[in-house]
Amino acid sequence: MTREAATAFDALAHEYDAWYEKESLLFAIELEAIRCICPFPGRPSLEVGTGSGRFAAALGVEFGIDPSMTMLNLAKARGVISVRAIGEAIPFRDETLTAVFILFTLCFVQRPLNLFKECGRILRPGGRIVIACINKNSAWGKLYAEKKQAGHPLYKYATFYAPVEVEGLLIAAGFKVEKLYSTLLQPPGQVESMEYPRIGLLDEAGIIFVLGEKC
Repeated sequence: MTREAATAFDALAHEYDAWYEKESLLFAIELEAIRCICPFPGRPSLEVGTGSGRFAAALGVEFGIDPSMTMLNLAKARGVISVRAIGEAIPFRDETLTAVFILFTLCFVQRPLNLFKECGRILRPGGRIVIACINKNSAWGKLYAEKKQAGHPLYKYATFYAPVEVEGLLIAAGFKVEKLYSTLLQPPGQVESMEYPRIGLLDEAGIIFVLGEKC
Protein backbone atom coordinates (compact mmCIF):
# COMPACT_ATOMS: atom_id res chain seq x y z
CA MET A 1 0.00 0.00 0.00
CA THR A 2 1.27 3.45 -0.90
CA ARG A 3 1.71 6.19 1.68
CA GLU A 4 -1.14 8.07 0.00
CA ALA A 5 -3.48 5.08 0.35
CA ALA A 6 -2.54 4.62 4.01
CA THR A 7 -3.31 8.29 4.63
CA ALA A 8 -6.69 7.86 2.96
CA PHE A 9 -7.49 4.90 5.21
CA ASP A 10 -6.44 6.97 8.24
CA ALA A 11 -8.92 9.66 7.25
CA LEU A 12 -11.79 7.24 6.57
CA ALA A 13 -11.09 4.54 9.16
CA HIS A 14 -14.19 5.09 11.28
CA GLU A 15 -16.43 5.42 8.23
CA TYR A 16 -14.92 2.23 6.74
CA ASP A 17 -15.41 0.34 9.99
CA ALA A 18 -19.02 1.53 10.31
CA TRP A 19 -19.76 -0.01 6.89
CA TYR A 20 -19.61 -3.45 8.54
CA GLU A 21 -22.40 -2.45 10.90
CA LYS A 22 -24.53 -1.20 8.01
CA GLU A 23 -23.79 -4.26 5.86
CA SER A 24 -23.91 -6.91 8.59
CA LEU A 25 -25.30 -9.56 6.23
CA LEU A 26 -22.37 -9.14 3.84
CA PHE A 27 -19.96 -9.44 6.74
CA ALA A 28 -21.73 -12.62 7.91
CA ILE A 29 -21.47 -14.14 4.41
CA GLU A 30 -17.77 -13.33 4.19
CA LEU A 31 -17.00 -14.58 7.69
CA GLU A 32 -18.84 -17.87 7.13
CA ALA A 33 -16.81 -18.55 3.99
CA ILE A 34 -13.52 -17.88 5.76
CA ARG A 35 -14.47 -20.19 8.61
CA CYS A 36 -15.43 -22.85 6.10
CA ILE A 37 -12.17 -22.71 4.17
CA CYS A 38 -9.96 -22.66 7.29
CA PRO A 39 -11.91 -23.68 10.42
CA PHE A 40 -8.82 -24.37 12.56
CA PRO A 41 -6.04 -21.92 11.65
CA GLY A 42 -3.92 -22.72 14.69
CA ARG A 43 -1.66 -20.33 16.57
CA PRO A 44 0.17 -18.08 16.25
CA SER A 45 -1.62 -16.53 13.28
CA LEU A 46 -1.57 -13.15 11.56
CA GLU A 47 -3.87 -11.01 9.46
CA VAL A 48 -2.09 -8.86 6.88
CA GLY A 49 -3.98 -5.61 6.36
CA THR A 50 -6.03 -6.18 9.48
CA GLY A 51 -7.75 -2.82 9.20
CA SER A 52 -10.11 -2.28 12.13
CA GLY A 53 -9.60 -5.87 13.27
CA ARG A 54 -13.17 -7.09 12.77
CA PHE A 55 -12.17 -10.27 10.94
CA ALA A 56 -9.16 -11.01 13.15
CA ALA A 57 -11.23 -10.64 16.32
CA ALA A 58 -14.05 -12.82 14.97
CA LEU A 59 -11.65 -15.54 13.77
CA GLY A 60 -9.43 -15.58 16.86
CA VAL A 61 -6.39 -14.34 14.92
CA GLU A 62 -4.16 -12.76 17.55
CA PHE A 63 -1.77 -10.63 15.43
CA GLY A 64 -2.43 -7.99 12.79
CA ILE A 65 -0.38 -5.60 10.67
CA ASP A 66 -1.56 -2.55 8.75
CA PRO A 67 0.02 0.70 7.49
CA SER A 68 -2.84 2.82 8.88
CA MET A 69 -2.36 3.83 12.51
CA THR A 70 -6.00 4.86 12.90
CA MET A 71 -7.10 1.43 11.73
CA LEU A 72 -4.61 -0.24 14.07
CA ASN A 73 -6.04 1.65 17.03
CA LEU A 74 -9.48 0.26 16.21
CA ALA A 75 -7.99 -3.24 15.91
CA LYS A 76 -6.21 -2.91 19.26
CA ALA A 77 -9.53 -1.95 20.87
CA ARG A 78 -10.85 -5.31 19.62
CA GLY A 79 -7.99 -7.19 21.27
CA VAL A 80 -5.81 -7.70 18.19
CA ILE A 81 -2.07 -7.33 18.84
CA SER A 82 -1.36 -4.82 16.10
CA VAL A 83 1.83 -3.49 14.49
CA ARG A 84 2.29 -0.86 11.80
CA ALA A 85 3.80 -2.59 8.76
CA ILE A 86 3.15 -3.55 5.15
CA GLY A 87 2.72 -7.06 3.79
CA GLU A 88 5.89 -6.96 1.72
CA ALA A 89 7.97 -6.50 4.91
CA ILE A 90 6.32 -8.43 7.73
CA PRO A 91 8.05 -7.99 11.13
CA PHE A 92 8.10 -11.67 12.10
CA ARG A 93 10.96 -14.14 12.13
CA ASP A 94 11.28 -16.96 9.62
CA GLU A 95 8.93 -19.92 10.07
CA THR A 96 7.16 -18.64 13.18
CA LEU A 97 3.46 -18.61 12.18
CA THR A 98 0.92 -21.34 11.48
CA ALA A 99 -1.48 -19.25 9.39
CA VAL A 100 -1.63 -15.92 7.55
CA PHE A 101 -4.90 -14.28 6.48
CA ILE A 102 -5.10 -11.76 3.62
CA LEU A 103 -8.73 -10.70 3.65
CA PHE A 104 -9.85 -8.08 1.11
CA THR A 105 -6.38 -6.54 1.25
CA LEU A 106 -4.75 -7.93 -1.90
CA CYS A 107 -6.26 -5.21 -4.09
CA PHE A 108 -4.31 -2.55 -2.14
CA VAL A 109 -0.94 -4.33 -2.22
CA GLN A 110 1.64 -2.84 -4.56
CA ARG A 111 3.66 -6.03 -5.10
CA PRO A 112 1.41 -9.07 -4.52
CA LEU A 113 4.02 -11.67 -5.48
CA ASN A 114 6.44 -10.18 -2.94
CA LEU A 115 3.68 -10.31 -0.35
CA PHE A 116 3.05 -14.00 -0.94
CA LYS A 117 6.77 -14.78 -0.82
CA GLU A 118 7.03 -12.89 2.47
CA CYS A 119 4.15 -14.95 3.83
CA GLY A 120 6.03 -18.07 2.80
CA ARG A 121 9.04 -16.85 4.73
CA ILE A 122 7.21 -16.37 8.03
CA LEU A 123 5.05 -19.51 7.81
CA ARG A 124 6.15 -22.80 9.27
CA PRO A 125 6.38 -25.80 6.89
CA GLY A 126 2.80 -26.86 6.24
CA GLY A 127 1.53 -23.44 7.34
CA ARG A 128 -1.52 -22.03 5.61
CA ILE A 129 -2.36 -18.83 3.80
CA VAL A 130 -6.00 -17.74 3.39
CA ILE A 131 -6.85 -15.20 0.70
CA ALA A 132 -10.21 -13.51 0.20
CA CYS A 133 -10.72 -10.90 -2.49
CA ILE A 134 -13.18 -9.25 -4.83
CA ASN A 135 -13.49 -11.13 -8.12
CA LYS A 136 -12.65 -8.81 -11.03
CA ASN A 137 -14.85 -10.81 -13.42
CA SER A 138 -18.05 -10.51 -11.37
CA ALA A 139 -20.72 -7.83 -11.14
CA TRP A 140 -19.16 -6.85 -7.81
CA GLY A 141 -15.76 -6.52 -9.44
CA LYS A 142 -17.22 -4.29 -12.14
CA LEU A 143 -18.91 -2.15 -9.48
CA TYR A 144 -15.64 -1.59 -7.62
CA ALA A 145 -13.82 -0.96 -10.90
CA GLU A 146 -16.34 1.80 -11.58
CA LYS A 147 -15.67 3.24 -8.12
CA LYS A 148 -11.96 3.23 -8.95
CA GLN A 149 -12.51 5.01 -12.26
CA ALA A 150 -14.71 7.58 -10.53
CA GLY A 151 -11.88 8.44 -8.13
CA HIS A 152 -13.25 6.87 -4.96
CA PRO A 153 -11.02 8.03 -2.07
CA LEU A 154 -10.01 4.44 -1.22
CA TYR A 155 -10.67 2.31 -4.29
CA LYS A 156 -8.79 4.63 -6.63
CA TYR A 157 -5.70 2.91 -5.18
CA ALA A 158 -7.04 -0.62 -5.77
CA THR A 159 -6.17 -3.25 -8.37
CA PHE A 160 -8.64 -6.11 -8.75
CA TYR A 161 -7.82 -9.66 -9.83
CA ALA A 162 -9.46 -12.56 -11.61
CA PRO A 163 -9.53 -15.95 -9.83
CA VAL A 164 -6.89 -17.48 -12.09
CA GLU A 165 -4.54 -14.56 -11.41
CA VAL A 166 -4.72 -15.02 -7.65
CA GLU A 167 -4.15 -18.76 -7.95
CA GLY A 168 -1.20 -18.19 -10.28
CA LEU A 169 0.47 -15.70 -7.97
CA LEU A 170 0.17 -18.07 -5.04
CA ILE A 171 1.70 -20.96 -6.99
CA ALA A 172 4.49 -18.68 -8.27
CA ALA A 173 5.31 -17.85 -4.64
CA GLY A 174 5.85 -21.53 -3.85
CA PHE A 175 2.53 -22.48 -2.28
CA LYS A 176 0.38 -25.50 -2.98
CA VAL A 177 -3.29 -24.63 -3.55
CA GLU A 178 -5.46 -26.73 -1.24
CA LYS A 179 -8.98 -25.34 -1.51
CA LEU A 180 -10.87 -22.92 -3.74
CA TYR A 181 -14.23 -21.42 -2.76
CA SER A 182 -16.61 -18.75 -4.02
CA THR A 183 -19.49 -16.81 -2.50
CA LEU A 184 -21.71 -13.75 -2.99
CA LEU A 185 -23.60 -14.75 -6.09
CA GLN A 186 -26.30 -12.24 -5.22
CA PRO A 187 -25.65 -9.06 -7.25
CA PRO A 188 -24.86 -5.64 -5.77
CA GLY A 189 -27.87 -3.99 -4.18
CA GLN A 190 -29.76 -7.30 -3.99
CA VAL A 191 -28.14 -9.14 -1.08
CA GLU A 192 -31.16 -10.28 0.89
CA SER A 193 -30.31 -13.70 2.34
CA MET A 194 -27.44 -15.63 3.88
CA GLU A 195 -25.12 -17.39 1.43
CA TYR A 196 -22.77 -20.28 2.03
CA PRO A 197 -19.56 -20.81 0.07
CA ARG A 198 -19.43 -23.05 -2.99
CA ILE A 199 -16.48 -25.21 -3.94
CA GLY A 200 -14.43 -23.94 -6.85
CA LEU A 201 -13.73 -20.56 -8.42
CA LEU A 202 -16.89 -19.23 -10.07
CA ASP A 203 -16.49 -16.27 -12.42
CA GLU A 204 -19.90 -14.91 -11.42
CA ALA A 205 -19.14 -14.99 -7.68
CA GLY A 206 -18.41 -11.63 -6.09
CA ILE A 207 -15.79 -12.99 -3.70
CA ILE A 208 -13.21 -15.73 -4.15
CA PHE A 209 -11.25 -17.60 -1.50
CA VAL A 210 -7.99 -19.49 -1.88
CA LEU A 211 -6.36 -21.67 0.75
CA GLY A 212 -2.68 -22.37 0.19
CA GLU A 213 -0.19 -24.53 2.05
CA LYS A 214 3.52 -23.85 2.36
CA CYS A 215 5.35 -26.70 0.68
